[in-house]
Amino acid sequence: MNVFPFPTVLVQTLILFVAIAIEARFLQKLLKLAPRNSVEYAAILNLSSACVGWLVFLCLEFATTLDQSIILSKK
Repeated sequence: MNVFPFPTVLVQTLILFVAIAIEARFLQKLLKLAPRNSVEYAAILNLSSACVGWLVFLCLEFATTLDQSIILSKK
């Protein structure tokens, strides 16, 4: 049964907004970047890491589902 995980996506989005804001502040203060550049860099870092994390999760989920279907078909 495939159900869209709306609460998970909502929490992920909220965490990304907070992380981008915090990291942009640090990038702006520590690296002396312009506010716009610091937000862009923080967004790129956080969104790319979130995408990689979801891809790894989905690949592992697919692999375990595939393994379970192979084991069940052997019985």
